[in-house]
Order: sequence, then structure tokens, then C-alpha cells
Amino acid sequence: MIVDLLEKNRTYRRFDKAKLVTGKALESIVGSVRYTASAGNLQRIRYITIGHERAAEVFSHIALGGYLPKEKKPDASVAPTSYIVMLTETDTPDVNLSIDIGISAEAITLTARELGIGSCMIRNFDKKYFSKISEGTGYLPILVIALGYPAEEAKIAGAEAQSALKYYKDENDINVVPKLGIETLIIKKL
Repeated sequence: MIVDLLEKNRTYRRFDKAKLVTGKALESIVGSVRYTASAGNLQRIRYITIGHERAAEVFSHIALGGYLPKEKKPDASVAPTSYIVMLTETDTPDVNLSIDIGISAEAITLTARELGIGSCMIRNFDKKYFSKISEGTGYLPILVIALGYPAEEAKIAGAEAQSALKYYKDENDINVVPKLGIETLIIKKL
């Protein structure tokens, strides 16, 4: 069921450096986007895959765990082992393109999770560095997705209010992601 996969598809920030994501897996993950919806079927997003051979150099150009205290943030020893960079022709997308980015990113992370690979969508990245990587393509980096086999656990917890949605590490060092309940999400039944 898709709901089971969605529930398992948590954000991971620590990865097992001994297990590498293959180029074939990266191609399969990006390939899943071909089956997603796209406004006007324009398919305006392009991708750069970064395999394990170059993944180490990328880590210093991204920021992971913005809500976490410094001592809980991941370091290079648990860095992602590959990346997918999403690119568009503009770095200020219109509404339709923004929706397409979300749909494509979710397809990528769900496909990765189905393969046992964890992911983290990253908007806090060094634009200069990633623009240099995409130089000559005519496209600009809009989102970076870190990938690797998870070296940590993540779970969902209920959240009572909009003000209580920041993720955190619990006393067992498990990523806890608060989610609003259905009674909060549905504001009116007709």
C-alpha cells in the first residue's frame, strides 16, 4: 500500500558509508519521475546524479538538520553516499513548476525508500557550488536530495498544534517527526 510506503519514507540525515547507492539505482530512482504528473505535461525539471565517487566533496556544500542542536547534527562520517540535484530553468518557479518539483521530489524519495534507500530533501545548499556543477546545462539547481542507506531510525509522532512541528532527536537518538492528526487536517466536512 502507498500509505505504508509514505509512513516509512522519513527524512534521514545519517547514512551507512559501507553501503553505496549504485549508478543503476540512481537511474532507476530518477526514472520513476517519468510516470508522475506534470502541469501541462511540460516536464520542466532536469536532474544531475552524483554518485559515491564524488559524494564526499558535496557534503560541505549542504546543511542537514537545521532544527537540531550542533551536537546532534551529522558529520562527514555519516554523510550521504549519493545525491540527486533537481534543476529548473529558473530559480524562482511559478506555481505549476513548484507543484511539479514537489511531486517529482516525492516520487524520488518514495522510489528510493522502496529500494531501502533513505533520503533527505535539502533546500539549504551552496548555490554557487551547485550552479558550477550545472554550468552549461541551461538549468539552475532548485533542490538537492541526499541519498544513502540509513544509519539511524526515524518515526512519526502526533502533534497537537502547528507550533509543535519541529523534528527532533529523542532520548534514544531516534529522529522524531511530529505530524498533525486527521482531525486537524480536515477543517470542514460537507
